[in-house]
Amino acid sequence: MAVLLLKLYKRWQTALLCGMRLDDPRRLGLPARCSHHPHPNFCGYKCHEEIQRTLKKMLHNSRVAAVVFEARLGCLQDRVPEETLRFISALNAMWRLSEPVLLLPRWTRGLLPYWGRFVRAWDDITQIADGLIERRLLVLEERLRRGAAAPEGAGLLTALLTSKTLPREEVYTTVTELLLGGVDTTSNTLCWALYHLSRDPRAQRLLHQEALSECPDLQEPTAHHLTRLPYLKAVVKETLRLYPVVPGNGRLVLENEVYLEDYCFPRGTQFHLCHYVTGRDEAQFRASESFLPERWLRGGARESRLPHHPYSSIPFGRGVRGCVGKRVAQLEMYLALFRIMQHYQVLPQDPEEVVEAKTRTLMIPGKPINLRFIPRA
Repeated sequence: MAVLLLKLYKRWQTALLCGMRLDDPRRLGLPARCSHHPHPNFCGYKCHEEIQRTLKKMLHNSRVAAVVFEARLGCLQDRVPEETLRFISALNAMWRLSEPVLLLPRWTRGLLPYWGRFVRAWDDITQIADGLIERRLLVLEERLRRGAAAPEGAGLLTALLTSKTLPREEVYTTVTELLLGGVDTTSNTLCWALYHLSRDPRAQRLLHQEALSECPDLQEPTAHHLTRLPYLKAVVKETLRLYPVVPGNGRLVLENEVYLEDYCFPRGTQFHLCHYVTGRDEAQFRASESFLPERWLRGGARESRLPHHPYSSIPFGRGVRGCVGKRVAQLEMYLALFRIMQHYQVLPQDPEEVVEAKTRTLMIPGKPINLRFIPRA
């Protein structure tokens, strides 16, 4: 599965770069200016509510639909389809209810509403995803009846359905998980990145200058440009160090016992790595609570550079169980941040307001992130 995704990544890269156009603020879901505010260049939004909702719609419409289903879901239309709204609502409910379902004992399921709502949310997610898969399957079957081959440069779903490397049931499961796992993750990371950039004029200026030097005159970035944007990549890395999407990760020892120094861990032991703690460990990252993208640059700020363990910050995991969508997610975040910095100066509505993180299975802002987007001259 991972090998197949890596082979298809280059095809997706071009499709994403062509499909996510943010040169007009209305394409990002933002008006050119806010009519209710006296300043003509003022745009004020609650990132965790309005901007995050817009980011989710954008990500649903671009990556998840284009890569997985080779189609758009209509998230950026003036009138979003009811099925799409139902999917987004079910996805939010699933993440919100995951914790009480996990923590409450089984005997409470008939007494409290959480389990029933959780199951209904999953039913909606599965039903909508299955419908999208079946529509694509009908298109492929019609092509085969006409004797036509699968289209050149087809996406993930077509590749899985035509290669027959997975049973049909596993295709349905895999595609559904990709659909639900690719939106809240990147939208939350983008919100945190904008939160810190809005409060760090120096970092935002450096990022804007990098975008300006690589793509003058609001030029759209290409895959070639994205290989020459070290500060942009450092901003995303630093954001994920501070706010890993999944704050912890577990691995179960199934085959043999594990020996660490004088300790023996028998087969069946579960190891848990808390990315949030290791990423903020002062022994690994000097000034660990500070937002310092330079720590990821060669020759960066001396006060922030300190050799750290390569596993001290692994927000996408490692090895065969690493995130199969890592490259696509990174590309998506690079492109979105790049285009936002080209068009807007981002400021906090209240510079003194501090937003802490909280866990809802995923790590999310504990309260709305209030930002102002001022169009650049």
